[in-house]
Amino acid sequence: MLAGNVSSTTSADLVAAGTFQNPGAFTLTGAPWRVWANTWVGETRGGLAGSGPLPNYYSCAYLGLCAVSVSPTDNHFIYAQRPTATVVIGDATRQTGTDNPPFVFSVSGLILGDSNSAFSGAVASAADRNSPAGVYTIDGVNFVSPAGYAFSVTPGRLTVTQAPIVPIIDEPRRPDEPVVPPRRTDFSGLPKPDVLREEPTTYVYDRNLGQAPICLATGALDGDRADQGGDVLAREWSRVRSRPNLLNCVNTDRRNGCADF
Repeated sequence: MLAGNVSSTTSADLVAAGTFQNPGAFTLTGAPWRVWANTWVGETRGGLAGSGPLPNYYSCAYLGLCAVSVSPTDNHFIYAQRPTATVVIGDATRQTGTDNPPFVFSVSGLILGDSNSAFSGAVASAADRNSPAGVYTIDGVNFVSPAGYAFSVTPGRLTVTQAPIVPIIDEPRRPDEPVVPPRRTDFSGLPKPDVLREEPTTYVYDRNLGQAPICLATGALDGDRADQGGDVLAREWSRVRSRPNLLNCVNTDRRNGCADF
């Protein structure tokens, strides 16, 4: 219990075994001061308040275990007990193929007028723009408290929906829009393929050039003429069809002889 005004020129540490009590509203002036207590529950500050971005520290005992780094340049209330702040992450929705929207969260459970300076951290999701449709978790990332708070994080949900398929519709050409001719591929500069063609084999107009004659061929040719009578077309066709070997035929200058072939 604080029973009078306190002023110091260097620093002052007031240590309470249980709770700090200042029912008389006495003051602490001069150099920076620190009030140490086990808990804030049931204390009476009597108008005193810490200063700086972190006026209150938690999870730190006088000459004992301390989870924070206490600034020596401001006035502070320091407690051995540790409060818990609750982080609630909001839900979000987006379509496939798009980036995640900004995630929002709220923090509740801060005590004794503490501000957002008492904690730091961010929220994120494992889903990215390439993730398929589905439901993903939005969780807290590296939530810490330089003031000594503990955190309870309630994750959010990211719902990724399938983006609609937009059909491509050709718009009609405007009257003032120039007509673009279709693009043609010019093959004139390319080398022409070397096509190997097989010459057709026909024996209709063959020339019968061969080796030196061995024997005369008069009887067989005359026989064909006798058998076929006056049918010239049948006689000529039989010659083409049967393809007699005339390599050994000798030209006798007779009708229907070797010279006719």
